[in-house]
Amino acid sequence: MTAGGKLRHKGYQRRTLIELNGPIMIQRARYRCSKTGKITCPLDEVLDLASCDVTVSLARRALRLGTYTSFAALQEELKIQHDVRLSDSTLNLLMQAAGGTAERDRQEVIDELKTVPIGMHREQVVTTLRPETEQAILDKLIGYVRPRLAITDYVDYKAAGYVIGSGMMEETCKQLVSQRLKGTGMQWSESGALAMNALIAHRINRAWGPFWASRPLQRAA
Repeated sequence: MTAGGKLRHKGYQRRTLIELNGPIMIQRARYRCSKTGKITCPLDEVLDLASCDVTVSLARRALRLGTYTSFAALQEELKIQHDVRLSDSTLNLLMQAAGGTAERDRQEVIDELKTVPIGMHREQVVTTLRPETEQAILDKLIGYVRPRLAITDYVDYKAAGYVIGSGMMEETCKQLVSQRLKGTGMQWSESGALAMNALIAHRINRAWGPFWASRPLQRAA
């Protein structure tokens, strides 16, 4: 049953997929909804197939390599290692699907954090900038710093071995953005940059496996 209608078997349909060892052909049962007339192939969802004809194992391998290097270098490595050729458009579709899902996951976490009162237990994640007078800006800064004076005792923190410099944050920016997104001649759309950045974050945070276990390509559909 789907959308209130019955699924009726309408024969089988072949589909050629590209996997790590080259192209393969599968045969899937087709069903039509008696109410909407929509044709579905349930096996596609079971296999977590993307809209393009690439298996999850190949998509996962290609996108992980893509978080390190340009698509051109990635395509060369896939050809050498697996004798597989993926076009720029296919790689972009995969990046937008998986990376877009990762970015939406990240935004949901931020939205949840925004409901938590600002204090010792979280940073202010999103700041909305509005035109203000210099005095208003200064008042806001003072109002922010005054209740937090106790956490700005950098001498004691440094003596205790805590990191107080900006180096760690700068290195994070380098790993998340600069190394991959700022290559010579590279141009990114906003959605593409956010998608790639989200994938890089999963790799750096060692969350690549759990993320792919969440079926990002299906959730992107």
